[in-house]
Amino acid sequence: MSDWDFLWGLEGQELLDAMATGATYEEWAYIEAQEHEDGNIALFIDGENISNKLAKQILEKANYYGTLAVSKVYGLQKAECTKKWTEKAKENDIEDIRLCGAPEKNKVDKKIIKDMKKAILKHRQIDTICLAAHDGGYANVLKELRDLGLTTVIIGTPKMSKKLKDICDEFEEL
Repeated sequence: MSDWDFLWGLEGQELLDAMATGATYEEWAYIEAQEHEDGNIALFIDGENISNKLAKQILEKANYYGTLAVSKVYGLQKAECTKKWTEKAKENDIEDIRLCGAPEKNKVDKKIIKDMKKAILKHRQIDTICLAAHDGGYANVLKELRDLGLTTVIIGTPKMSKKLKDICDEFEEL
């Protein structure tokens, strides 16, 4: 198997992001192994609007609902506000997703939404989606997930969007 076989099946921005990392097959295999097959929770953290200082609290709140199958934090590779998440992610066994390329409005939000949908298809045992974020841009996908029968949990600070608070099943305040 070549170092680039892991790229098969990826397309568009996801392919470009994977190629830009320079990761080897073994490194990607390690990342995949971090996803626990028996867990029922998928945790997604918007590193652009949630502080890395809250990592442990976020994990505690998510683990209250079950066992993590997926835990990811997202940010732009060159954004100063999300660079500190890289170290926190390593410390807490959270997959660190760094998006590169030209800045784009809601780039991180779009990737999180895409990955939420992929997670529930890949891990059929997931019954709860936990999202650590503040902005209301996630309201539509959370409504879709609720309509599919999943429990939606928002983890955030009091300054969270009212729209986001109103659409979720549970709100966990940090």
